[in-house]
Amino acid sequence: MGISSATAANNGEIIGATSGTGGQQLKELQFVSSTLQPTPLNNDKPQMGTNASVISPLTEFFNSQVFNVTGVTASTTVVTVTANNTLAVNDLIALSGVAANATNNCSAADIAVINGGMQTVVSATATNFTFDATIPSATTGAGCTVAGATATGGPDYLFVGVVQNPSEIYTFLLPSSLLVGQGVAPTSVATNTTDVAGGTSGMIVDNDSTAGQASSIYFGTLATSTVICGTTAAYCAVKLTQAGLQ
Repeated sequence: MGISSATAANNGEIIGATSGTGGQQLKELQFVSSTLQPTPLNNDKPQMGTNASVISPLTEFFNSQVFNVTGVTASTTVVTVTANNTLAVNDLIALSGVAANATNNCSAADIAVINGGMQTVVSATATNFTFDATIPSATTGAGCTVAGATATGGPDYLFVGVVQNPSEIYTFLLPSSLLVGQGVAPTSVATNTTDVAGGTSGMIVDNDSTAGQASSIYFGTLATSTVICGTTAAYCAVKLTQAGLQ
């Protein structure tokens, strides 16, 4: 996303973190007409921890997957997509390959919106999902042509580590730009504690899977340790493995 729109929700943003005696805070800074806004959204929320702490560099993990689309219909305000999927409400999704179908009143103008970029999932089941959009003309019957069409997207996570004796690793679900524009803060979806000397370095997030050893987080210690790193005090790399980034 760019930063030139006069509407903040249409632009990208910068997310940072600060620490003080009351804990740590995420700060979302938006752009309006290419100008960085000085006041963060959401009153510096969410809050992490209760004490001052070293904060690891923030790591974003957009868990994007591709789903085959078998149907697309639309009212003038809602697009319904038929596809076997694992999406959830507020996931980000983009459609491609959907085509016009004059017989079912699916026009080229409709397609420009439907294939028009990132959308926010409003409802989802295992076989279909919806998103809100302003559609020029409602479709009829089976809707648009979907041969070869796909939907790509999923949840957008932010990982951060702090020192809270023991260290804590937080996972936040980032809202879409539209929800950010409405003042919606990132939602904490998991908090895990682990014995990491001095806290965590920047993290590498590898995959989201329920298979053994297939969903891992890698980082380094910020202090030497004989407990974690061996009989000789040293810095070391740490690998944490779980199922489905839980």
